Amino acid sequence: ITWCSLSVTDEFLQTCRSRGEHVAYLRDGIMWLQTHGAPQSVLSVDDFPVAMGGAARFNIANGLGAMALTSALGIDIKTMRDGLSAFESTPENNPGRGNFFTIGGVKILLDFAHNPDGVRALSEAVKAVPAKRKLFLLGQGGDRSDDDIADITKAVQASNPDMIVVKELPNILRGRQPGEVPAIILKTLSALNVPDEAIMEAGCEIDAVKMALQWANQGDLLVLLVYGERQEVLDYLALLKDTHW
Repeated sequence: ITWCSLSVTDEFLQTCRSRGEHVAYLRDGIMWLQTHGAPQSVLSVDDFPVAMGGAARFNIANGLGAMALTSALGIDIKTMRDGLSAFESTPENNPGRGNFFTIGGVKILLDFAHNPDGVRALSEAVKAVPAKRKLFLLGQGGDRSDDDIADITKAVQASNPDMIVVKELPNILRGRQPGEVPAIILKTLSALNVPDEAIMEAGCEIDAVKMALQWANQGDLLVLLVYGERQEVLDYLALLKDTHW
């Protein structure tokens, strides 16, 4: 049995050691592994690129899970350390998952978070990123329930963005009528007392991204939740970077 956790007690570690169980855990900004002997430090979260300096606790949890799995498979700590420290969330390594760019002085976070829990976790990480203003792209596939669409809207608004771009996903209607999902999002935002001037609407994801960039100034953070047109968005951002936008 191998455990992984963002928080453990000394008593729990002692119990696991007596049972011969392994534990991958976080303490004081260090990712630790305890097997049959004394705990060994594997990596500081500062050296784990996708941890965003400790802000992205969901990625730290994923890293601990990877440590737990590789420990159970008998893989050595150096290999774990090398793998974790080399894992950068770039479009090449991890397309659409926590890809972070700075283009023209604007910070851009591209992510695939597509359910309330994922967006809540991302929002917590975003709170730790310094920015003058923050913008979220928001849309959903048509196969989500009305309650799920409302919940993900509430999760976005909980991070208090300065602007929300509500986007249609014409390729992921999945039984819904055009405009039906954005209408649920807009109704939920209205119930949350989000002012009209803090909302923009776009007909597709690439248009939503362009709208976000037109709104942005240096020092702003754009959180681009992108689902159906990920490669088109990545290609567009790469073009902007190459042309020194």
